[in-house]
Amino acid sequence: MHRLVREAGVGPSRMTKKIAIIGTTPSRSLAPFADDTWEVWTIGPGGHDIPTHRWNRLWEIHGAGTWHTWPVEFGAYLDVISKIKLPQQVVTMRPIREMVQDWGYQHQKTPEDVAKEITGSWEANVVIDRQRIVEKYGRMWLSSSFSWALAQAFEEKVERIGIYGVDLECGEEYISQFAGARHFIDMARTMGVTVEMPRWCGLLRDPNPYPDRWETHEALWMHNRMAMMRNLIAEKVTEQENLKAEIHRMEGASRAAEDITKNHEGKVRDEALEFIKNLDAQRTKRMMDLADANARACHLNGQLASWQLYLEQFIYTGKSGIL
Repeated sequence: MHRLVREAGVGPSRMTKKIAIIGTTPSRSLAPFADDTWEVWTIGPGGHDIPTHRWNRLWEIHGAGTWHTWPVEFGAYLDVISKIKLPQQVVTMRPIREMVQDWGYQHQKTPEDVAKEITGSWEANVVIDRQRIVEKYGRMWLSSSFSWALAQAFEEKVERIGIYGVDLECGEEYISQFAGARHFIDMARTMGVTVEMPRWCGLLRDPNPYPDRWETHEALWMHNRMAMMRNLIAEKVTEQENLKAEIHRMEGASRAAEDITKNHEGKVRDEALEFIKNLDAQRTKRMMDLADANARACHLNGQLASWQLYLEQFIYTGKSGIL
């Protein structure tokens, strides 16, 4: 295990001037993987194993808390990154062996179980100077792995930062993680550090200043409304399928009764004809119910599409809302 040294020009980074920080959204493919003048930092576990996407550092900030470790199914991923060799680095806040012990304890794994599941030597693990970064940049803005990576890039005197595959457009990302990321991006610009992003990157979103700020509340309201619509649509789809199945059963029963009318006379035939009449009336009602369910589902899908378009055009794409 190694520690990232904070003096300029010393340590694993050796004064890397150009750093590309890579997330997991589609724009990561635009990163300068083929240009060796860029050091590439990826945020694990989403982008560590794409064959054509080289990287120098994998940031694994998750799992740093005693009771805030990785999910139990992360064992295979941890085993893979435990075998990474220098000069690639796996960057953490604490020695990762300690973090893995906490992970095993939280998920009722014995040390022997953990040793069998995670078999590498952790040769490439390096630990950031967490306390220095917190004291220098403030707790408020260190709201994501991406923010920690940006702060460390400043510590290493970066001159040019490329950001690819990072949008921070939904849920917790939309609020606290976006605010932290934008703080460091804006800080980079005031420090004279060049920042490069795809022109449609969600981090280009520029909220209105007080007292005109409205979009966070509006976005959350729309997210909640869209979630409600998706639930209603799912209910309508289930209702449609149930109605279709019921109509098919009625059609089968009607055909069976028609066979009776063709092969029998008297009371049996009369009862079959009455059964068909009643069944036809019920089937007509179910078909009307199905048409109504289809119409309601189409209406809800239309509303959902409208809200999605509004989000994309006026909230997520930057100052004007126009790409």
